Parts: sequence; C-alpha cells; structure tokens
Amino acid sequence: MKYLKHILKEIGYSINDFLRRICGGLSPDARLIVILSMLLVFTIGNLYFSISTIYNWGHTDGRKEIPEVQHIEGLEIIDSPIDRYLQDMDSINHQNFE
Repeated sequence: MKYLKHILKEIGYSINDFLRRICGGLSPDARLIVILSMLLVFTIGNLYFSISTIYNWGHTDGRKEIPEVQHIEGLEIIDSPIDRYLQDMDSINHQNFE
C-alpha cells in the first residue's frame, strides 16, 4: 500500500512539474486569456449538457423504453436421466394420492 501511495505521489509531482513548465513560459496576460477561454468553453459545455438534459427529461424521445416484466420460463429437459427420474417420482406421488 505504501508503494502505491509513493507511485501516486510521484505521478502527481510529475504532472505538477509539467504544468509549471508549460504555464511558466506564459506572460501574465497570456495566462489570463488561457484561463478565461477555458472558463468560457467549460461553462458553455456545462450549460449545453444541463439544458439538453432538462429539455429531454419530460419528452418521450428522451425516455428509454423500459422492458416489460415477464415470467421466467422453465427449462425444457428432454430425454435426460434426471427428467426420467423426476417423471417417475411424479407418477409415484400421484399414485399415492389416488
């Protein structure tokens, strides 16, 4: 478990260093433009998915069809020793009740 935590920490440090190298070369104005453009793109995507989900919520096109509940059908056992045994036991039980 300690080994896994160590690996995850090292991966986090590597990602952190990579992002610092990429963003470190940008000027403060360029960083602001990148942050605002990412904020705009993600906000538009979030609004699109939220609105389309709410729109499709009440429509029949947005609903998935629920399969009809059916009874479980029994297995058809044909000419097996178990089937013959069960038939024999069933006939013996019916003879005892008559």
